[in-house]
Amino acid sequence: MYSESKEITATDWWALGDTPVRRDSRVTYFIDGQATFLEMCLCFYACDTLYLPGQLGHGTGYTPGTRRGYTA
Repeated sequence: MYSESKEITATDWWALGDTPVRRDSRVTYFIDGQATFLEMCLCFYACDTLYLPGQLGHGTGYTPGTRRGYTA
């Protein structure tokens, strides 16, 4: 615990140095919801259930038997 007479500086609580560069990361921007969901379906794999957050806090569960595809 710090006494009132000691000033707390950034070096007292902040980690020194940078985080390592990760060369295997990538970012893909999606605008179309259908294209986004298709890309997610191609990337995700679940043995039992996959829960995705939905609009307004309503989550949706997907199981291996869930029908894949998009319907309007």
